Amino acid sequence: MFILYLCAILGITVFNRLPFDNFKYNLELFWSYREAAESKKLMWEIILNYFLLLPYGFFAPLYMKKRWALLSGFVFSVLVETAQFLMKRGLFEFDDIVGNTLGVLIGIGIFSLIRHVWERYRN
Repeated sequence: MFILYLCAILGITVFNRLPFDNFKYNLELFWSYREAAESKKLMWEIILNYFLLLPYGFFAPLYMKKRWALLSGFVFSVLVETAQFLMKRGLFEFDDIVGNTLGVLIGIGIFSLIRHVWERYRN
């Protein structure tokens, strides 16, 4: 199921898009957060970046230690952004990597909270 989720993410973010004529990137850190104050569309894109990899952070600790889950989520986000750039199918930006990684971290937090409550309830 986890592998299908990862494939779906690649499909949504890379393969489901039409290619651009040229490479698109924005290397200015937090530019989208500054601009989001004036753009609801951009604000939704930021929020969606959190939610995109939140399930990754929730399920990855089932297969690996939490620190490796966070690191692998970060690496997966970098791979997605790099694929978008190289295939000219999206905007490579650090803000997406930050948002995706924060989503992984939130997912890990939710997983940890549920696990803590579950273990406490069982005992």
